[in-house]
Amino acid sequence: MSWQNSTSRVPSDVYLQIINEPEYWLTLAVVGFALSAVTVVANSILLATIWHDPLRSLRTPPCLLIANLGLADLLVGLCVIPMVTLRDVYRSFLQMVPLPSIVGTITSCILSATLFVSSATIVAMSAACFYAIDNPIRYKTNMTKKRIYWLIIMVWIASVLICCLPVTTIPENTFMLIYMHTHISLPALLLMIIYIKGFRSLSRRRRELLQSTNASVRNHKLALERKRNMAVIVTTILMMFYISYLPRFIIFHLENFCSPCQINEDSIRFHKTDVITSRLIFFNSAINPFVYAWRMPKYRRSLVSCWKALQSKLKSTLKRELQVGYIFATAIIFTNAFLLFTIYQDPRKSLRSPSSLLIANLSVSDLLLGFGVLLIAVRDTYRYKQLHMPFIGVIKAVIYIIHITTVFIGGYSIIAMSIACYIAISRPLEHKSIITAKRIKIFIVVVWVISLSTCVFPVTSVPQNIYELIYAHTHASLPAVLLTLIYVSVFRALARRSRDLQLSGSKSISDNKHVLERQRKMTLTVIIILGLFFMTYMPQYITVHLLHFCKSCQESINFHKVDVAASRLLCLSSAMNPFVYAWRIYFLSSCYNLRAPAKKNMANLSDPNDDFYLMIIQDKEYWLSLAVVGFILAIVIIVGNSILLFTTYKNPRRSLRTPPSYLITNLSVSDLLLGLNVLVVAIRDVYRSQLQQMPSAMLFRAIIYTVVTTTLFVSSYSIIAMSLTCDIAISKPMEYKSIITKRRTKIFIAVLWLISLTTCILPVTNVSEETYTLIYLHTHATLPAILLTVIYVHVFRALGKRARELQEGGYNSIAANSLERKRNMAVTIIVILMLFFITYMPQYITLHLLYFCESCRDSKTFHMIDVVLSRFLYINSALNPFVYAWRVPKYRRAFSDCWQMCIGGHIFDGSSSYISSFRSTRRQTEKIGVSPKIGRDKPRGVSDPSEMTSQF
Repeated sequence: MSWQNSTSRVPSDVYLQIINEPEYWLTLAVVGFALSAVTVVANSILLATIWHDPLRSLRTPPCLLIANLGLADLLVGLCVIPMVTLRDVYRSFLQMVPLPSIVGTITSCILSATLFVSSATIVAMSAACFYAIDNPIRYKTNMTKKRIYWLIIMVWIASVLICCLPVTTIPENTFMLIYMHTHISLPALLLMIIYIKGFRSLSRRRRELLQSTNASVRNHKLALERKRNMAVIVTTILMMFYISYLPRFIIFHLENFCSPCQINEDSIRFHKTDVITSRLIFFNSAINPFVYAWRMPKYRRSLVSCWKALQSKLKSTLKRELQVGYIFATAIIFTNAFLLFTIYQDPRKSLRSPSSLLIANLSVSDLLLGFGVLLIAVRDTYRYKQLHMPFIGVIKAVIYIIHITTVFIGGYSIIAMSIACYIAISRPLEHKSIITAKRIKIFIVVVWVISLSTCVFPVTSVPQNIYELIYAHTHASLPAVLLTLIYVSVFRALARRSRDLQLSGSKSISDNKHVLERQRKMTLTVIIILGLFFMTYMPQYITVHLLHFCKSCQESINFHKVDVAASRLLCLSSAMNPFVYAWRIYFLSSCYNLRAPAKKNMANLSDPNDDFYLMIIQDKEYWLSLAVVGFILAIVIIVGNSILLFTTYKNPRRSLRTPPSYLITNLSVSDLLLGLNVLVVAIRDVYRSQLQQMPSAMLFRAIIYTVVTTTLFVSSYSIIAMSLTCDIAISKPMEYKSIITKRRTKIFIAVLWLISLTTCILPVTNVSEETYTLIYLHTHATLPAILLTVIYVHVFRALGKRARELQEGGYNSIAANSLERKRNMAVTIIVILMLFFITYMPQYITLHLLYFCESCRDSKTFHMIDVVLSRFLYINSALNPFVYAWRVPKYRRAFSDCWQMCIGGHIFDGSSSYISSFRSTRRQTEKIGVSPKIGRDKPRGVSDPSEMTSQF
């Protein structure tokens, strides 16, 4: 299987050379995106239904096989179809996809593995169906979950081994024959035998039931009917699978054993058919879930139950939605404030153009809208608590003015940006004289005056219905018409400019193409902003018209709920706009330069996208080794921390809702983010191993910098907070619960993330790079080291003091157990601390050497060591979850409970077993004659071990 045709192993894109038709590839791309969406959504719903299973009817061995088939189809929809479709998009532009060959290899391996798993799973389902019909008495004893689990594991291992065959010395044709026969010929033979024997068994069982006079014959008939339905289902899936797979099977044999069909320019139609049959394989993965939901009643019932549970959950989460409103408002305010701050500081002095003024104006309106969303969230909080909001009239007026003004300004700012883009493309020589800063400022003032003037209409004699129609047409209809006309002109101008450049023979053709490429990107940027704007605005536009022209809608509660949700949806564009600027516009992202001046002076770099380390270290094996280690580390970090967060979220015993558990969760979240960042770093190392620049280098560099700076800051101060809670629990046990509360812990976590994100803004200020790096090192390492040293000196002094008090009091048996728990918690945090600083200290030293040792800056060896030590930071995030599971017993118990819950086992009920054990112990003490008051006589200030367990 290959990147070239999803099933062929052609080293270069020969299909693009043969089939030079953009419409053909674009059609395949559209179908591919649709197939990918259907496959992912359908299989995700199926797996979610099996996972939740409210009726507890989907834990049988056949259901496990169906889940395995759904997982294989989901992998096809997530990993294979999007990559093949992306390549078809590039082919429609007659271009090669700009990805390394390893991506194609990985995609081919995933497709090969999932197709093998699909066919083997269908064989297993057919065998299970036959065995249930032929030997119903032995079915449950022989067809167990454990055996199915082992079968699934062996199938996946075999599929991976088959994918490894191409790296051996086996010839290509031999491998493809092995591949075809293991994926279709052998399954076809096995399935034919199974179904012949299966239908014979059905006939025999039918005759036996007709001859039977037993009273339970009706039950046997019902059971036989169910088994017959299962056989029909598996046959349907089998037929669909091979109808979609057989054309590719035939094409492959024609391609290898039919000499006129070999790849050449005389067989374009054959190769078009070849490509279509390779895409036909994906239809099976999209249709399978509908077959399950259509044929099996228990899947339909479980899906309906899941949907009802989801509806009830949504109804009971109004309070969470209020929190989402606050988070949404914070995101809008923070992102737009950061964008305005970047434009205001502008270290490169490149953001003073007319286009930048329009972007700043749009960002100001979005920032004001963010404050409006904050007021709406506050009002919704009062509505939720059924309280009267003070100054409600003033607040309504403020929300109304902000909403009307900012939406109007946003729409016409986008129109102005579109006009500026059109003039830049159609009249490049006159652009600077037409679009001047003075005219843009006048336009901005006029737009603000008009937007504020429209707010006066409600206090005039204009009826409400007429005013709302005026509002809808001035804020949506007119901008839509204008933008449509502008973009039609833009694309015509682009086409005309492209033709002119193709016909041009001047020496400056490369410069002209470069300018045209920038203008095309700017056009795409504005189109994306436009799409976001109207995608978020259209629902409200429709509801406003329905509200005035549909009488039944005016009396419908559900309609008014939709109307309120549509009004909230308007704010989504304001949250997305800043990211669109940073993603698409080069000169905005280049202002966020993260390169050290010392490194720039060495290489004399003029392009901020240049990879400094790649220019110094041009060693493919070095970068490839780092990439392999990076992918392994990323997988370990993501899987380990995801399991820990899932365990904390599920928490069957409800023992992980204490303040220290919140801090551990916060540390795990930062580690998970760092793991995703490691994945990006590993991908960049893959590009470096090919001695290539990574696309959108500035964007990824900004993401890597922000994530690393934020997560390391959060990690270090989370460990400090955990150490403080340990210190207070040991030194002040009676005051611990009043000092360390959940509310204070949540506030600390929120403030910590806010400070960590704020520190990311320092590079765009006037602070020099050396000063910023020293601030970064001392806030991330030096200060935490000093604080932790002081805290742990105090912790061990408190431990010694408590030990002496317990020895002098004579209450060793009860209080010593509590002290032992505290000591274990202290040891846990020390282990985490040591891991953190053992991994951080080498990078801490190299960064100081980089700025204070001039000879180190010119040393290739030093920079190779520097890169390795920067990767060394990530080991701590990979080890932290294992430290929690290794040291803290309640995390191990919670993980064990979650595992039993996932595999369908019963969870140990801690509360009921505790009560039963307490009752049995009480009965035994009454028989022996021991007073039930024993153990109550203990010193004041010594907590019971169970109480201390609840604290930690």
